[in-house]
Amino acid sequence: MAGFAHAAGARLRHVKAHGALYHQTTGDAALAQAFTRAVRDFDAQLAVVAQSGSALLDAAQTLHLRGLREALPIAATTMM
Repeated sequence: MAGFAHAAGARLRHVKAHGALYHQTTGDAALAQAFTRAVRDFDAQLAVVAQSGSALLDAAQTLHLRGLREALPIAATTMM
């Protein structure tokens, strides 16, 4: 992604794990630490998107990476 952004004259500003990796890094501290170390080693200016209170957000903060808390609003439904 960083290469595509660079080719378009833009810069990557944040990263978010996708799918199962996102959910695993939420509760697995060791995996969250590995993920955030990889982010830091690639570009320490990148922000890490994570759920508030997650192992991933904690790991990002430990490495002094900017953490962006993701909000997941739940739509209320009415059963008829």
